[in-house]
Amino acid sequence: MAPKYDQKIIIKEFYNKYIHLGKSYVANHFIAEGFAKTTVYRIIALVENEKSLERKIGSGRPAKFSTKPMIKRLQNYFNHHSGRSQRKFARKVGCHQSTVSKILKNSTAN
Repeated sequence: MAPKYDQKIIIKEFYNKYIHLGKSYVANHFIAEGFAKTTVYRIIALVENEKSLERKIGSGRPAKFSTKPMIKRLQNYFNHHSGRSQRKFARKVGCHQSTVSKILKNSTAN
């Protein structure tokens, strides 16, 4: 299966080419190829309304623990302290130890 943006372009081009055969023809074609029905109709609706196919900035799930203040707090807590426990800090802030570990790993990477 193609990446999400490529799927949108493929459906858009196919729909524009066979617009005279109708939405259901295009939808059935892509459903037979394994695309989700709702995805196909949603993309067709975007094309008909002449809206952008690109993902809008900020449309994803909001960050809960990897926010800038939390990263700063985490870095200050663990910076030059080798005896500090990630598990204890995770319990204190209400997340999993692996989340703390991933944030530390990504925030200290060069």
